[in-house]
This record gives sequence, structure tokens and C-alpha cells, in this order.
Amino acid sequence: MSRVLAVAALLVGLTGCLLTPHSDTPLDTGLYAEVMALSGDPVAGEEPYEANCRRCHGREATGTLRGVPIASYDVDEIVEVMLTGPGHMPTFDDLEPQVVADIAAYVNSLEPQ
Repeated sequence: MSRVLAVAALLVGLTGCLLTPHSDTPLDTGLYAEVMALSGDPVAGEEPYEANCRRCHGREATGTLRGVPIASYDVDEIVEVMLTGPGHMPTFDDLEPQVVADIAAYVNSLEPQ
């Protein structure tokens, strides 16, 4: 019985993004414009990507069971997704605009698989 509970807890932990629905947040066009006006630094974006995105989207942004592949997204698409949190994805509108721009630049620098 305890083995079943342990496996169930592991599955819940592994699929946390999928089990917690998030409503699509309307795009804050002012914040979007602010982020898009910045020059994102892909080198600076790697660390916050690892901390905020890798869990669901994978090391190379090619997707996992929790999150879709995003390596082929354009910068504007990545920023919009981060700010609106479509489907089960949380929003990242609490990050500094420069950090959002850096993450988008990092993901955009990855080679789509």
C-alpha cells in the first residue's frame, strides 16, 4: 500500500503543471510592449530558463510530458506565452521585464529539434 502511495505522490509531483489548471490571463499589452522593447540576452536567459521553464519544457525546450516544445517559437510568441500562461501553464508576469526578454532570447537561440 505504501508503495502505491509513493508512486502516486511521485506522479502528482511530476505532473504538477498538468494537474493545476491556470486560466488564460489577458495579455498586459503595456508589459508586453515593455519586454519587446528590450534586447534580450540569451546568455543571461539560460539561468532563469533553467529555474523557471526547464521543468516543463525540457533542457533544450523540446518539450516533456508536462510542457509543449517551444524551441521553434519566435521571441514575440515566447513573451506572450510567458505573460499569459495559456492552458495549464502558470504566468511569469512577476519576473522583471529584462528577465522575460532574456529567457525569450535564450529559447529563441536554441535549435528546434
